[in-house]
Amino acid sequence: MSRKGNCHDRILMGSFFGTLKSGFFYLNTFSSTEELQVGIDGYIAYYKQDCIKLKLNGLRPIDYRMRFASN
Repeated sequence: MSRKGNCHDRILMGSFFGTLKSGFFYLNTFSSTEELQVGIDGYIAYYKQDCIKLKLNGLRPIDYRMRFASN
């Protein structure tokens, strides 16, 4: 966590939560909190491993990491 008055960590989490809401939450309906929790866990796994990102030159995060781990 950053010091008081330094908002750098909040910017990153705010960006992720915005992506989570627009890419997952608003597109689905849930009948229980357990269903929501399972869905959020699945989306986070997808986001960390399978979501293609332009910042990573069009690669999935796991492919990007493996590319540099082999060097």
